[in-house]
Amino acid sequence: MLRPSKTIWSLEPHTLAKHLILRRYLHAWLPIISSRNQKVLFLDGFAGPGIYAGGEEGSPVIAMKALIEHAHRHVIKAKVMFLFIEANKKRSETLASVIEPLKAQLPEGSSASVVHGEYAPLLSQTLEDLATAGKQLAPSLVFIDPFGVKGLTMDLVRRVLATRSCEVLLNFMVGYAHRFIAAPEFEKPLDAIFGTPRWQEGRDLAGHARVDFLRRLYIEELSRTDVCGRAEYARAFSMLDESQRPIYDLVFATNHPQGIDKMKDALWKVDGSGGERFSDATDPGQATLLDDSVEHDQGLLALLRDAFAGQTVTWPQTEEFIRRSPYRILKRPLLKAAKDPASGIRIQSDTRGLTALSRITFI
Repeated sequence: MLRPSKTIWSLEPHTLAKHLILRRYLHAWLPIISSRNQKVLFLDGFAGPGIYAGGEEGSPVIAMKALIEHAHRHVIKAKVMFLFIEANKKRSETLASVIEPLKAQLPEGSSASVVHGEYAPLLSQTLEDLATAGKQLAPSLVFIDPFGVKGLTMDLVRRVLATRSCEVLLNFMVGYAHRFIAAPEFEKPLDAIFGTPRWQEGRDLAGHARVDFLRRLYIEELSRTDVCGRAEYARAFSMLDESQRPIYDLVFATNHPQGIDKMKDALWKVDGSGGERFSDATDPGQATLLDDSVEHDQGLLALLRDAFAGQTVTWPQTEEFIRRSPYRILKRPLLKAAKDPASGIRIQSDTRGLTALSRITFI
């Protein structure tokens, strides 16, 4: 994925897939986050011009319309602030004109603004000013979507996540890291992205092994327990080109179980075969029409059988295990399997469903 030189450029399939994920997650996030907060923030750190060459909507428009056109807009009581940061002057001016008609359609108290400048320094200064005033960032979804390997540091991501009500959806350029891992000029940017020089261990690997190592390392660093601003839950969704080569990973980091659950719902809508990847060889629009629930359920049951073979566990234990896997937390597959004597799954419950007191035996 090359850095575009034009003010407005063509929309690529993997970007459309990313926008489908963003739109679906925002529709779930807005009612949930507003139910327990009076003010919330959506921050787009590399906002772009807001429109593509074919007239398609950019992420700022998608975000604003997620609120404006929400089917349950009446229950979203919080004031929603949309902050769009764009370093390119012409793009920021274009974005301001694109969102101007939408600003009047926002609910009372909500707002949208465009800031021309570099995302990292602006956000860093904002966080420092808040800390000095004894305040913290409003409950936020921070969308960080840069081109290349600059502008995304682990330190800044952790500073956002240090406020537990904040979540991050970011573009981790694993394809760049893989390609330029031996280039001396990329050492400092990669140190900043990973927050550790351990990425250099990937130089001894090649192909998928190197990509997998870099991806695991990034998620591990996001989830470290010995730092301030860790992510309790983090998932990576791979974006591939037409030849199945990695471009980048869309990474979601949160400290809320409901957040990761809703994000995985969105990911499985784009990749019904695994919830983990999208290729430019695929039609992203068609992907949302497919229902691969059978494949999902079979994979989920196989995972649970392998993990808990010969054990009896509670439903809460099972639920949390699934939450940390690629699969969605669904009761239906287990309840259906328990009706089949040959499935090797038995459920003891005081109701017909699954509750906190339910016990599941994997024979």
